[in-house]
Amino acid sequence: MNYVDQMPVLTDNEELSDVLAGRANFDAGRVIERLVYTKSNAFAYEQEQRIYSGDGRNEQSDFEDLGFHQDELESVTLGPRIQPEDEAAIRGYVAAGYGEVAIQRAVLEPGRFGMAIVPA
Repeated sequence: MNYVDQMPVLTDNEELSDVLAGRANFDAGRVIERLVYTKSNAFAYEQEQRIYSGDGRNEQSDFEDLGFHQDELESVTLGPRIQPEDEAAIRGYVAAGYGEVAIQRAVLEPGRFGMAIVPA
């Protein structure tokens, strides 16, 4: 992961102009790199590892989750806009299968590419 202070720029005005005029193509690899592997420094403590596999193993699936052992889960961070019913479902799932796990909440920091993480 690339942890940064500012939201990454996917393209500049010159490249966008060239693409729109048909003189160039986007560098898809660079765009994917910035979209998939960039997070705010607020999450640097996670030392997250991501694997991007394009369409995944099942191209018909909207998303793909891979399980992990119950001892591997130390905390869950809820997003800043999570719906109450989703939060309740996650809390129930965590309590039923993972025992003592810290539940945290991400809080938006207006005007910044970052969030504060607080106990939930």
